[in-house]
Amino acid sequence: MISGARLALRSSGVRSRRTLGPLCPWPVAALSLAWCLAAASGCKGAKSAPGGSHADVGAVVARVGDVAVTVGDLEDRINQQTRTPGRHVGLEERKTFLEDLIRFEVMAKEAEDLGYRKDPRVVASMKQRMVTTFLQKEFEPRVKAVIDADVERYYAEHVDEFSGKEGIRVTQILLEDENTCRKVLAEAQAVPRGDQVAFRDLVMQYSVDPESKASGGELPAFDRNGGPLPPNLVEAAFELKDIGDSTECLSSSRGWHILKLSQRRPPFKRALSEVKVLLQERLTRESREKAMVDFVGELRKEAKVEIYEENLGKVLVNRDADGGARLNFSNAPAVERPDAAIPGSWQRD
Repeated sequence: MISGARLALRSSGVRSRRTLGPLCPWPVAALSLAWCLAAASGCKGAKSAPGGSHADVGAVVARVGDVAVTVGDLEDRINQQTRTPGRHVGLEERKTFLEDLIRFEVMAKEAEDLGYRKDPRVVASMKQRMVTTFLQKEFEPRVKAVIDADVERYYAEHVDEFSGKEGIRVTQILLEDENTCRKVLAEAQAVPRGDQVAFRDLVMQYSVDPESKASGGELPAFDRNGGPLPPNLVEAAFELKDIGDSTECLSSSRGWHILKLSQRRPPFKRALSEVKVLLQERLTRESREKAMVDFVGELRKEAKVEIYEENLGKVLVNRDADGGARLNFSNAPAVERPDAAIPGSWQRD
């Protein structure tokens, strides 16, 4: 028999936290597990996998109102929750799993009776699950499989991407005049070869180049064809033999330079076997992206899509503590990071 308060709540579609206790008398830990079960969709609705292929999967082990909990349902739950394959699950443990399913169904029945099936968050969650299943069934078969011939052709067409010339990196101190340069050079030559910290201290103390100074004097990598330095400095830098070697004072239109060799990368060429897996991933991603664009394009042609841009300004956003706008995309699918190049590895001696 349902109390007057319960009837009032059901008719209004509202339920207070105070009623949760009498309706759900089990401990909080069990509630947490029940919510986990709810996230996995429970017994009601489509199951993620069949309970088994034996003759008893349809046998009923419990009923909650008009909902039957079958052997297959219980097998699904045990297999999802038991991570060790082949682990023995005794009778008492099976009873515990069954009790979890019953608790879930009790809450599901009460939630449905109170009208939560129409709650906007429930509807959105069901729609998300529907779209996920739809994509698995209707979109995935459209994605073109990447075969070895595709990878080989891409590698041949982009061979320059997988090879490179000898390259170096240097740390620079830029000074205004030759006398100051010679003074600082004497201090730099007194720094032990492998002491990068002490050399960077000289950069911070003396260099007049604010751009390279911000990175401790480190310049971008370059090869013999040039880069951030004029040709005479590039040539002098490549004459340095060992990591830690420094040039004499070198002049340019910007002033006087002291360069210290910090990294060297030898010439390289990546074989197909070295980059095959990366290329398969790249081409698969590109294939999926193209297929998705085509797929959604076809759906938009059939759907009636109208956009009212004048109302975009009315969209409210959450704001972080620092006042920055932050849209809430908690249910949005993850965005893959842009594909990175496949460079030769830099070697530090």
